[in-house]
Order: sequence, then C-alpha cells, then structure tokens
Amino acid sequence: HAAPLLDSGEAPTHLVVTVHDVTAEMLQHQKLEAIHQAGNELGDLAPEDVSDLDYSERVALLKENILHCMKDVLQLDVIEIRMLDLETGDLRPLMAVGMAPEAAARKLEAAEVGNGVTGYVASTGKSYICGNAIEDPLYLEGCAGGRSSLTVPLLLQEQVIGTLNVESPETDAFTDSDQQFLEIFARNVAMALNTLELLAAEKAAVAAASVEAIHAAV
Repeated sequence: HAAPLLDSGEAPTHLVVTVHDVTAEMLQHQKLEAIHQAGNELGDLAPEDVSDLDYSERVALLKENILHCMKDVLQLDVIEIRMLDLETGDLRPLMAVGMAPEAAARKLEAAEVGNGVTGYVASTGKSYICGNAIEDPLYLEGCAGGRSSLTVPLLLQEQVIGTLNVESPETDAFTDSDQQFLEIFARNVAMALNTLELLAAEKAAVAAASVEAIHAAV
C-alpha cells in the first residue's frame, strides 16, 4: 500500500509504502479454490454419464474420485468414510485407505461414548480434532501408529448421514484450517452420495415402470 507524503500543499515528492507478506493467505485461498473445484467434480455425476454403470460401479467411481482429491489436494493418505444407518444407528464402512484391517472392520454406532471419535461425531454432528491419540479417551486406533486424527460429519441438509475420518502418525497434525477444508469437502461427498442414491432410485423406478408396462401388455 502506497500513500503520498504531503507537505505544504506542494506536489508530493515522497511516498510512504507498507508491505505485507500474503503468501500464507494466498496459499490458503488457492487450497480452498482447489477443494471447491474438486468437490464440484465429485458431484458432477450426470445420469447420461453413468447410465451404463450399476450402483456398485457408481460407488467405485465415487471412491476413486474421493481418493484422488484427498491425496492430491488435501495431501492425506489415511482415510475412512462410514455411512450412518438412520434406523439402527450403525456406522457402516464405505471406504478405508491406510487403516488397519481390524479398525476398518470394527463395528461402530452413533453414540457419544464407547464408539470412538467416529461414533461421537456421528452422534453429535460436530467435528472433532484429536491432537494426541495416546491421551484422548475417545480415540480408538485406526491406522497403525496413529497419533492424531480429524473427524467430520457428512451432512446433508444438516442431517448426519455419515462420517469422514483422517489420521496422521504425527501428534497435533491437524489445525482449525484443516477442519474447515475437510468440512467443505465432506459436504460435497454427502451431496455426491445423495446423487448416487437418487440415480439408483431413478433407475429402479424406470425398471419398475417397464415391468408394469410389460404386465399391462400381457
């Protein structure tokens, strides 16, 4: 920012200049833009693009896109996504990368106690940063040697439909900024999952209509 140094009403001959280092701010902005772009691509599942894929293939495509974004944009290697069964409260594994097999297969429910950080987040709808896994009473080991984790809810119209969990072998690896970024991405994941469900329902409705038409013809 530059401003003229005025003196006796004459034309200014000097300037006062202040300089700020905006590198960190710009990096944050660029990362935020990248997350928004990745999120938009994640949910860009038009019916004509996936019409030839069955439901499991659509989910596999979504998993691949999620993994690509998590690694390339967020630089995260340990990821777990669980879907909440609204009737039973069970948290069913959708995808797990870098997690110990026993952790990925662990039965969890949406409950504030006894079900780790994931159960707590699913129950409360609030994100949770575990800075020191050894000292945190909620933490259940996910990846081998995990020392910190960040877990955010998957929200669809403010209703919890699942959880997104990432972990690190380093203590205090996640910041409030990381939480903000992951929450934004989690909303895109929730919308993409909802789109898949709607596409599957649409395809099932078309199939049902075809069957009814055949019966009517017979």
